[in-house]
Amino acid sequence: MRTVLYFRLRNATVARSVHARLMALPASPVRVKGPWFIHSDGHAIAGLKNADSHQTTYRGEFGALGTLCGAVSATLSLVYLGNTGEIILTIPACVVIGAMGALIGWWLGRWVGGLVHRGRIARSRAKLVLAETLMVVSCTSGTKDSVKLMITELGGETIGEHNRVLPDFDRA
Repeated sequence: MRTVLYFRLRNATVARSVHARLMALPASPVRVKGPWFIHSDGHAIAGLKNADSHQTTYRGEFGALGTLCGAVSATLSLVYLGNTGEIILTIPACVVIGAMGALIGWWLGRWVGGLVHRGRIARSRAKLVLAETLMVVSCTSGTKDSVKLMITELGGETIGEHNRVLPDFDRA
């Protein structure tokens, strides 16, 4: 399982030094993904990757919930409408309608989840002064303490973390 860590950095110089240090880590033992940066005004910092919306919102979690809700509600509505219309339902019809409901629910869930920002991140971004930056890093659970210590020593301040269950951070 992976853990997503969020940090506040004082300025772009600190952000570049942390980025260089994380890129210098060997890939196999630590397995750090990112870092991605969120600037207070939303503009990119030269040479650093911006964070995507799926890293700062509940897009993945709502997508999974929407998939389940869509599949169940589509299948139940088909069964209800089929029974009231005295139509004999087939298993393939239930599977197809359930899959379509899951797809529509996934799309709606990701859309709604992309609008809901993670609370701690949104509050921290609102408090940023012009030079400050937020950083998002994904690492293995066993190495999160060493990554936190390294970034804190370089001038970062830990503002949050969450365990990642869904595979949304594999992109980017």
